[in-house]
Amino acid sequence: MTISVQNKQYLNFINGKGVPSSSQEMMESLNPANKKEAVGYVQKSTLEDLNIAVKAAKQAKKNGSDCQAQLADSTFTKLRILWKID
Repeated sequence: MTISVQNKQYLNFINGKGVPSSSQEMMESLNPANKKEAVGYVQKSTLEDLNIAVKAAKQAKKNGSDCQAQLADSTFTKLRILWKID
């Protein structure tokens, strides 16, 4: 049985905005110290979501906005990490 501590829901952060996954599905995010404890819910992202995020990150970097490019690189890195886990 999973214990839900929070019902916080997180959106994907793409192109400076919170957006839902194209799958319209959520999944539990579990506490790594206690796998029976849900700490929130995250988007169940798809390959389509990844491609959109990568395209947005590349465009932000191409536009030369330092702040946006750094944020885009960070988002891209997080997505790569998430895809390796799943």
